[in-house]
Amino acid sequence: MAIQLEQFNIGIALALRAKLAIFKASPHQSSDLNDLLQQYLKFYMLPLPTDHIALHAGTSHDSQIAIMSWSPPQPTGTVIIVHGYMDHIGLYGHLIEELLNRKLTVLCFDAQSRHLYYFSHRFIKSIKRVFRPSSWDKDFLNFLKYSDPLQPTRIPLDWVGAMDKWVTEFEHSPFNHYPLHIIQGNHDKTLDWLYNLEQFKRKFPAASVNVIDGANHHLVNESESLRKKIFAALQI
Repeated sequence: MAIQLEQFNIGIALALRAKLAIFKASPHQSSDLNDLLQQYLKFYMLPLPTDHIALHAGTSHDSQIAIMSWSPPQPTGTVIIVHGYMDHIGLYGHLIEELLNRKLTVLCFDAQSRHLYYFSHRFIKSIKRVFRPSSWDKDFLNFLKYSDPLQPTRIPLDWVGAMDKWVTEFEHSPFNHYPLHIIQGNHDKTLDWLYNLEQFKRKFPAASVNVIDGANHHLVNESESLRKKIFAALQI
């Protein structure tokens, strides 16, 4: 991940967040890219704008969502990256690069309190977060646990309640025949992946599943050899 860890912290994230304007079509050029945004992109090793890559960064009209997108010349389509609760855009550099190489526009967003929104490390009702190995890439795990300023160290109990509510809503949702393609690692120790796959296949009968042998939970940040297999399994 990042190689110059002193160049980004919560203070810089807050300052950058305050400078973000409403997301719009005009891209940032490398010449007018503000220093804070450059620090953020370089720290997380995200693509910088070039003559061949257009970068857009901003917020939603209500300022509740931070949005970033990268576009190659004459893109053939658009991919929207939706990440998990503990993640943020900065962790998806490998996937963004892969999609750009496929001539696709990439759109990412972080909801309120994630990414450029400072995630408070103090909660009135919370539990301590336990960092479990989610990848075979040790550098990524060390970065996540010790060096990423946007990683929360506590989990609000409200989130646990929201997760339970989502599970209930999923169980009562109707069947859907949209042809999902699911990529799953069989060494995932974060979730009960076998049970989850059965539930997804039950709700989405047309879904196809590609199980990556040896892969853990955080697929986009797996070891390079596994990541190649994971990205090869993408059906885009």
